[in-house]
This record gives sequence, structure tokens and C-alpha cells, in this order.
Amino acid sequence: MTKKKTKVSAYTPPAPPDMGKSEAHPSWQFRCMIDQRDRCVIKPWLADLSLKGQASLDRAIEHLAQQPQQSWTRPHASKIGDNIYVIHCHDENRTQHRPFGHFHPADHSAVLTLTGYEKDNTYYPKNYVRTTADRCTQCNADHT
Repeated sequence: MTKKKTKVSAYTPPAPPDMGKSEAHPSWQFRCMIDQRDRCVIKPWLADLSLKGQASLDRAIEHLAQQPQQSWTRPHASKIGDNIYVIHCHDENRTQHRPFGHFHPADHSAVLTLTGYEKDNTYYPKNYVRTTADRCTQCNADHT
């Protein structure tokens, strides 16, 4: 049995309002890693996220889509490694949801590869750095 390649698919949040972006900085395209069973790795998480949580994620993505990579900072995102970031969103219960991902500069995309949460300034799952870095390597090797 041959190992199926990991794919990257588009995740399309609501269209952001025109924030006066310049031609020098096009918007980031948000994508989702597709697992070996052809499933978007964040889709089940998105389906379980409350409407307020989804709105919070959409606001963060709308803001980040217009920003250069070096401006991906709190309160909307944090850098957690080389080219690896976590996006910050929350729901009505004040649960701090954290989708993790990386940049793929060749096609100006941000690829979401793992979901988790933050509690008491600690990210979960505990292995988020290794998992996100491994998935970044996989996506970059397979990404066309």
C-alpha cells in the first residue's frame, strides 16, 4: 500500500472588508491541510465551534489576511516557531480556541494544520510545536 500524500485545500472565510491594502502586500489566502483520508483537518473543529467562536475566528482571519507576516501579533496571533503561528479566537464561554498553522510564502497562503486551545497561558495539545512543525514540513513537501 502506498502512502497517500498530504494535500492542502482552501479555507475561505467571509470576504474581508477593503482595508486599503496596497498592491505591495496582497491578502493571505487561508488554506486547510487535508489528511491522508482526504479530510480537512480543521473542518470537524470548525463544525463544533459555536457561532460566537466562528465569528471570533472570522474577525481574526479578516484582520490577519491584510497584515504582512511580521505583523501577525497579539491579540490576533502569536509566532510559535520558524514560520509557524497560532491564531487567537474565543467563544461565549471564554474558551480560548487556537488553530495552529504555518505560512507558505510561494503562493501567499497561511495553512491551518492543527487545532487546540489555551488555558492558563499553556497551549494544548501539549505536542503542538512538534505536530505543527511536522505538518508544515509535510505540506511544504507536497504543496504545489
